[in-house]
Formats: sequence, C-alpha cells, structure tokens
Amino acid sequence: GDGTPVKARLLEQRLVAGVGNYLADETLWHARVNPFARALSAKECSAVRTALRRVVNASIRAGGVSERDYVHVDGSRGGYAARLAVHGRAGEPWLRCGERLARGRGAGRGTVWWPGCQPTFTDRR
Repeated sequence: GDGTPVKARLLEQRLVAGVGNYLADETLWHARVNPFARALSAKECSAVRTALRRVVNASIRAGGVSERDYVHVDGSRGGYAARLAVHGRAGEPWLRCGERLARGRGAGRGTVWWPGCQPTFTDRR
C-alpha cells in the first residue's frame, strides 16, 4: 500500500462503497487488525474482507445502527447497535478480560479498538 492506515482506506469509499465509521471499527475488530496498520499481509486482507461481509450482513439483518436521530420509516430503530463489539464503547472494559477499549483518531474519525486482539504492527514483531 501507500502507507495509508487501513481504517482510512476503508472509509475512502474506493475499495468498498458505503463503509462508514461503525462498519470499519467492527470489521477491523472482527478481523483482529489494528485500525492504524499501514500494511497488511495477504492473510489479514482476507480476514478484513471476510469480516466486512459478515458485519454488513449481520447489520442489514438487524436493521442497521440508529445513531443520533436516524430511524426507519416506521419509526423503529436499528437493532445492530446492541451487537457492537467496539464502536461507541471507548473506555469500557472488554468483556473477556476487563482491559479497557482504546480510543483515538483515525481518518478524522473517532476510532475504537481493543489493543489485546488488535495489536499495532510494532507489537506483532
């Protein structure tokens, strides 16, 4: 790649149109890829692709995520928010180990990740 962090790549809309902030955070968590990684192995690229499909399909089945004032035509709210693993949960303890979810800025957006399963590239050496 050109050194652009993977989360920024997902949000650019050139690789896959329609990926927003929550889809990017959740996808990278499920793929166990750090959002600030600037280069991915073939295995990590495959994991991101698989995770993105799963997250998008699960979100569609649940009616998406209702953030702020978004509701469906019938007034109902998206049910996927209850299933979010990391997005919107910065500072909360991770359920498996109690380690706090980290928050930073990526691609100009709030970014949440779990350092325990999404290590930075330097952590993996």
